[in-house]
Amino acid sequence: TRAGMDMVVVREVAIGVGEGRSERTRAAVAHAVAIAGGVSVLAVLALLAARGSIEEWLSLPPAVGHWALPAAALSLPFIAITNVWLGATRGLRIMSYTLFVFWAGQNLTWILFSLLLWARWVTPDASVAAYTLSWVWAAGAAAWAWRRESQRWPVEPPEPGWFGRVFRYAAP
Repeated sequence: TRAGMDMVVVREVAIGVGEGRSERTRAAVAHAVAIAGGVSVLAVLALLAARGSIEEWLSLPPAVGHWALPAAALSLPFIAITNVWLGATRGLRIMSYTLFVFWAGQNLTWILFSLLLWARWVTPDASVAAYTLSWVWAAGAAAWAWRRESQRWPVEPPEPGWFGRVFRYAAP
């Protein structure tokens, strides 16, 4: 559901900053986050609409509970926007945020949230909710990282034709 926006911002930020046009990159990243988030919300709605069929297709037993699939679906927007913001920092040639937020932080917070939720409810629903919470944390950390690195730049709208160029690049 990232809709290719994570790779778009790596490219756009690297080119924009490399050409001395950093003032346009913040708006471009914000637009890319909105696109990836919007596509993800549509995917969540589609999954929730097809919930019964998906649960039947996966042969989920009643013991799994009725919140596992919605909780998993709700993680999609957070996964998408985390990847876009981290793509923006990679465009600045900073890999440490991807390492600490994506490769380590999200996994460790998933474990932490699981332990916290299991103290009260030892269910698959709690495990999936912990997964979603770990992505909420990762999205916040990735947004903080991008803002930290780009806060000194002024904000100008993306250049004319930005969406068309991005769509051609990101389209499958």
